[in-house]
Amino acid sequence: MTIVFDAAYSASGHPVPSVGPALLPDWRRPLLPLPSTSRRTVALAGWSILAIGLAFAEAIARLGTRAVAGVRGGLSLGEWVALAGSVLVFTWFEGYRSLHRRWVPAAVRRAFEVAATSTGVFGIFAAPLKSLGLLGGTRRQLVRAWVGVGLITLAVFLVRALPMPWRAIIDAGVSSALLLGLCSLVMRFLAEVRS
Repeated sequence: MTIVFDAAYSASGHPVPSVGPALLPDWRRPLLPLPSTSRRTVALAGWSILAIGLAFAEAIARLGTRAVAGVRGGLSLGEWVALAGSVLVFTWFEGYRSLHRRWVPAAVRRAFEVAATSTGVFGIFAAPLKSLGLLGGTRRQLVRAWVGVGLITLAVFLVRALPMPWRAIIDAGVSSALLLGLCSLVMRFLAEVRS
């Protein structure tokens, strides 16, 4: 999807529209040129994306179930407003800006890079962890990935300490962000396979 914001004129005098910046990433354009898109590379990258996607799906189901149970318990007007705000804020900042725009493209790129270079049984089984940056990266990548895991773990413990329905309100926002991230992960992977 593009926006036309000005026009140039051809030699015949008719306006020729120029294309403006894209509002959303073009899913048809590959993230990286893949020198080898062999079936093995696609299958191993698919294994990584499947494992990551299943982890997302499990978290979405668990958090979504708890959020629905909290809402069924009844909410006051202020809690309904907090629920809507939680879903909007988490979906925008964590789902769209963090997962969709930054994390998913990097994870899919790493999945294909890891798939192209992995060998042996350990390489196959460790591919999802390598795609997440938890194994086999540079020191900086490893520190970032493991600090991220630590912060997520800390956030889980803090949210668990909240009373209901506030825990359910936060869980609804997080599950909506993860759902957007999961959809983005699948779409990006399929776009890379088709290209």
